[in-house]
Amino acid sequence: MQSPLMLLQLKLADYQKKAAELLTIDEFIILKQTLQDMMKVFAACEEWELYQKTADLMAQTVLHIRFID
Repeated sequence: MQSPLMLLQLKLADYQKKAAELLTIDEFIILKQTLQDMMKVFAACEEWELYQKTADLMAQTVLHIRFID
């Protein structure tokens, strides 16, 4: 059985794929909220590498969505 932290790590990989396919601001807002929640969990577990990966993904997504509009 996989730990909750491992499941979040798998979800992060899935969200990286989804972030590249964002087309609307609404999709971005939902993804951003989800990533922020994941960052809170990673911080609580002191998983700083995963926290940083999530923060980087959020920053990349912001840049991506700015250039779409």
